[in-house]
Formats: sequence, C-alpha cells, structure tokens
Amino acid sequence: MKFLMSALVVLASILFVAKRASRDSPTESPKGELLKGLDAPLKEVASEELAALPSPVRKWMEWSGVAGREEIRSVYAKQIGRMKLKPKQEKWMASEARQYTTAEPPGFIWKVKMKMGNGLLVTGKDEFREGKADMRIKMGGLFPIGKTCNNPKADQSSMQRYLMELSGFPSAALSRYVEWKAIDAHTARAEMAYNWVVGRATFHFGADGELLKVTAMRFKDSDEKAELVPCTAHIRKYQTVDGIRLPSDIAITWELAEGPFTWYEFTMRDVAFNVAKPEGF
Repeated sequence: MKFLMSALVVLASILFVAKRASRDSPTESPKGELLKGLDAPLKEVASEELAALPSPVRKWMEWSGVAGREEIRSVYAKQIGRMKLKPKQEKWMASEARQYTTAEPPGFIWKVKMKMGNGLLVTGKDEFREGKADMRIKMGGLFPIGKTCNNPKADQSSMQRYLMELSGFPSAALSRYVEWKAIDAHTARAEMAYNWVVGRATFHFGADGELLKVTAMRFKDSDEKAELVPCTAHIRKYQTVDGIRLPSDIAITWELAEGPFTWYEFTMRDVAFNVAKPEGF
C-alpha cells in the first residue's frame, strides 16, 4: 500500500502541472494527424507576414531570427531536468523527457522518465491531439497507475500548455489557429480556439523583443473541484538552433496563494526542426 501511495503522489504531481498523456497502441502513434502538416512544401517566413502582428510579437519574431528562414512545422527536443512534488520538498528528483510538437495541426506528445527514491522509476506520456488531452502514468514503465482522458479541464490545460510552448516554436506564432492581441508595448496575448477548446496565454517581452516569460491560467488538477491557477514559464537562457533563437533553460512555476512554487526546471537539448517522428519515440 505504501508503494502504491508513492506512485499516486507522482501521478498527482504530474497532473498538477500539465495533463501528461499516454497512448501505447500503435494505431494511436503520432504518425497520423500530428505528421500530416509536413506533407506540404516548406516555405520561407516573409517579412511581410510579420507586419500584421502586434508590435511586441513582431519584435520577438525579428529578434528570434525567423524572417527569411524556413518555417517550422515540427520540433523535437529533449528535456533534461528535475522536479518537485510539493512546495516544501527539499530534494529535487531527476527527470528526462522528450517532446514532439507540431504546428499543423496543433499537437504534441511528451514522454518522461522520473527517478524517485530507492531506484523507483515512474514514466508518463502526455498527448494533446485534435484538441484533446490524454495522459497515462506507469510504474517502472510497465504497470499502469493512472490515466486522464475525455476531460474538458485536462483538454483546456493542455491547450494552455501548447500556447505557452510557442516560446520554443517561434514561427508557429503565425499559425492560422493562433490570434494575437496587443496588451501594451511589451505584452501580448495569444488566443486559440480549436475543436471547441479555447486557450489563452500572455507573452511578456523585453525592450529588444526578447521573450522573458509566458503566463496562463491553468487547471492544477482535473477533478470537479479543480480551479484555475496562474502558471508561469520563466525563460532563463537562450540558445541558437539553425539561426533561430529559442529558450534553452526554463523554469515552470505555479503562482499559489501561499507563494510561488517552482516544480520543474529543465534544459532543452538536441533540438531539431521539421523532422518526422523520431525512431523509437
């Protein structure tokens, strides 16, 4: 029973941030909807396309270096990081994740391995596809201990996460699914409506166009009592991949009533643009 309770704590912590999804059937792999956007020829991002964007968003796109470069329709990256289950936890737990994200149509698949005490390994797989979230958690990569699917709150939280992660997918800001609204000279809101799910995230920029952080209201759980909580992605460092600037070090924080709780810190590695599903993913 104690072993099972430890596993459920892990599940709750992952649900606390984003609805980590998992599908193991070969028919539910990303090779369907999540890849069809790569079929059409890629085009260069024209400077004229940026002109219609709100000023702070346009400056960010220019600062990122997307103009004149090939559009990005998919991103694959590794996340090497660490997690905490609760605000007062002293020790971090090592984690390693991989993510495949697409712009057309909007979606992602995220797989994580997290090491707990006594060599305990917990794996999770989070999928956001066709506006729906689906999460599965396993103990030791074999034994199912929880899932979340067919849940409107999970769907909305996953869409919010997708919008927040446009920070690492700059040209996706031009997606036909995303509408931008200026708030002031250094802030803009991204809005998205897709398959009856609506999401919003606020982007905060520096004077030169650098993206500093992204904020959104997200459900910290998926049950009937779950409430929206402010969530912030703090961008700590940048890297340049194929001439495009994108975040390298990120910290995810819940802005709780008792104070901020940074639960996940990670570094982006091995970033690759416009690739099909990696072998073995």
